[in-house]
Amino acid sequence: MSAATESCAWCARQHKPGPEFCLTGVLLVCGGRDFDNAERAFAVLNRTAERVEITAVRHGGARGADNLAGLWALEHGYPEQVYPAELATKGKGAGPIRNQAMIDAGGVVAVVALPGGPGTADMVRRARAAGLPVWEVTA
Repeated sequence: MSAATESCAWCARQHKPGPEFCLTGVLLVCGGRDFDNAERAFAVLNRTAERVEITAVRHGGARGADNLAGLWALEHGYPEQVYPAELATKGKGAGPIRNQAMIDAGGVVAVVALPGGPGTADMVRRARAAGLPVWEVTA
């Protein structure tokens, strides 16, 4: 933490100024199945960990961005919360159902959206509708 810290009127912790530094809880990570830039993902997640006191990392358990989030969580000692889409039982609606379940489970304080497609866009829309801060990462 830099020397520019102050006592927060909201959470009573010492941290850099700005409400995003009050965030303590689950970090939800989403992104595309074809996103494989580990260096970029890890840099973004490292930067996020400087701003959010992460208690767990939640993701959908798919290849690509979700897998990278899980690897990062493991490497940094954060508990992993995996919510795989139930394709066999829920069909095409499995992704959106899973996305909503990840929000409804509670505890999420921020969302990192790595590059992806329609599923990622759905997650971002749902997170914003729930009033969660979303940090979208460009490719």
